[in-house]
Amino acid sequence: MQSIQKNAFNFVQVQDHNKSIVYHERQLSVAKEIKDLTLESDALHGLGYSYGRVGNYEKSMECLEQGLLGLSELGNIRDQGRVYSVIHGRYLH
Repeated sequence: MQSIQKNAFNFVQVQDHNKSIVYHERQLSVAKEIKDLTLESDALHGLGYSYGRVGNYEKSMECLEQGLLGLSELGNIRDQGRVYSVIHGRYLH
């Protein structure tokens, strides 16, 4: 799982958002399978960011909002702030 998560993040860093989407989708699938809400929320955040960077703002917001629900359930206020920051950026476009 860590290698999938690391690859997804690396593709975000080099601005290859289409590949980032592929790896974040894999991460999301595994996270759901093992019922890991933290990894699931992380994958949704990455998907939301990357979908926004390729211009799919509707899918971006869908993923970000789903990720926020998980982070809220976890009580993870810090990462909720990170996601709200990305959402704010989506409204500027």
